[in-house]
Amino acid sequence: MTKVHELKCWPEHLERVINKIKPFEIRKNDRDFQDGDYLLLREFFPELEGRYGSKMALVKVLWVFDDPRFCKDGFVTMGIELLDTAKYTPAPPQKQEVE
Repeated sequence: MTKVHELKCWPEHLERVINKIKPFEIRKNDRDFQDGDYLLLREFFPELEGRYGSKMALVKVLWVFDDPRFCKDGFVTMGIELLDTAKYTPAPPQKQEVE
């Protein structure tokens, strides 16, 4: 069954995915990644108290590689294809009526 995994992605890595320079992801395999899954990579700033940025990328997992001769135990390398990008603009806060 195909899954969509929403993942944090540091800005410098996300830029490389968006610019099609980095066609892979290396991740801890705590989500049972499979060929054909999708990753929603969200810009994340760990140095800013873990705040999310405005950029996102949707990628498709083409293959998952977990050969223990080449991958650290519990980690996988995934070949990815960029499908779409977006810039998220949050809605302004709503005024709440006080009774």
